[in-house]
Order: sequence, then C-alpha cells, then structure tokens
Amino acid sequence: MQVWMKYAFVAAIFIALRDYISKDIFKKYSYVDYIIIANTIAFIGTLIYIIFTKKKISKIPMPNLSEFSKIIIRLLLIYFIIDLCIFNSLKRCNNPGYAYCIINICVFFLLTLMVFFHNRKIDFKKIFGGIIILLGTYFIS
Repeated sequence: MQVWMKYAFVAAIFIALRDYISKDIFKKYSYVDYIIIANTIAFIGTLIYIIFTKKKISKIPMPNLSEFSKIIIRLLLIYFIIDLCIFNSLKRCNNPGYAYCIINICVFFLLTLMVFFHNRKIDFKKIFGGIIILLGTYFIS
C-alpha cells in the first residue's frame, strides 16, 4: 500500500468520527455561532502550541498575487459554500451517512475536472468506477 493511501484511510476514519460528533453540535448551534466557537478554539490552541513548543515565529514569505488569490478563493469556498452546505446537510439529515453518500460524489467531480483541466487520461476502469460511485450513491440514499 502506498503511503498516500495510508494517510487517506486515516483521514477517512477521523472524518467519520468528526462528523459523528458534529451531528449533535450542529443541531444546537447556528452555522455562524459554530464557526466563531471553532475558530476561537483553533486560535487559542495555536497560541498554546506556539508557547509550549517555544516555536520561533519567523517571517512567512508573502505569496505572490496569484497564490494569494487562490488562498482567498479557497477560504471563501470553504467557509461560505462547502462548510455551510455540509453543516446544513448534516443538521437536517437523520443519518449523516446518507448526507455523506451524496457529498462524497465529489470524487466523481474531481476526476472529471482532472480530465478536462489537467489533461489526465481516462480509461474504461475510471469510467466504470465513476458509474459505481453514482450508482452506490443512488442506492444508499
């Protein structure tokens, strides 16, 4: 098994755990309240990490305009579309697994983007895998 696959499996396990825990939290708070609480905790945690590890804060190289734009677009996508949609999907769904069946078809969309914008080759195996993903989503949800 390649190293990236091990990291992907660990991430999948902890994402499932995160979403299982999130179900009750999402029912109690609005999205804005949740983001404020989560970011406050992350900021405090970062400060504690810096203090206890005695990490020297060095100058971070400023990204060029193209990189900076991509970072801003990514943050806007994450906070104003992706997290908001996931939050509301999990909040309103009886079983988070059903919501994630649909959310996880992002794999299909990513494969499609890679083919069109990065000229990746697509073969029968990938097409068949995409069909299985879509059929699996249909049958589970």
